[in-house]
Amino acid sequence: MIDKPPIDERTMTAEVAQAWGLGGVELVFLPIGLDGQAWAYRINTAGEDGYFMKVRRGEFAPAAVSLPQYLRAQDLTHVVAPMGTRSGEAGHAMGGYRILLYPFHGGGNLWSRGLTDRQWIEYGWFLGKLHSIVPSPRIESILPVENYSTTATGEGARAQRRGGGE
Repeated sequence: MIDKPPIDERTMTAEVAQAWGLGGVELVFLPIGLDGQAWAYRINTAGEDGYFMKVRRGEFAPAAVSLPQYLRAQDLTHVVAPMGTRSGEAGHAMGGYRILLYPFHGGGNLWSRGLTDRQWIEYGWFLGKLHSIVPSPRIESILPVENYSTTATGEGARAQRRGGGE
């Protein structure tokens, strides 16, 4: 069971309302997620569709915030990116926590029902567009890089590079 974070919810409600300029903010805790330092909330507001809020102890990884914003700015409208605050920041600091706000998209998940033919076509378009985007130098500098090395030598190393095994 995921418990609520040790944050006063009245303070957090006021901070969110002020930072994003929202009225009638109501927090609904969502016991979901895999990050032991982060918590999720649905934000209900007066006359709005609602928002998804992620609260994290400490900072979010820079790529987790900047990359979705960059992709969205490149016309990848299927990417859900953090919404800017009234001052234009990607998130809001509150004590030792960082808050990100996203549009809320209800409707469950696709694991059990799958995609329609139209959705598969849109997904293909999205992947094509995604792979055609060249990251800016700033985005490239914050992306994690994996280095692969092997202890195999000779034919074994060549086979591994080709995707085979020994």
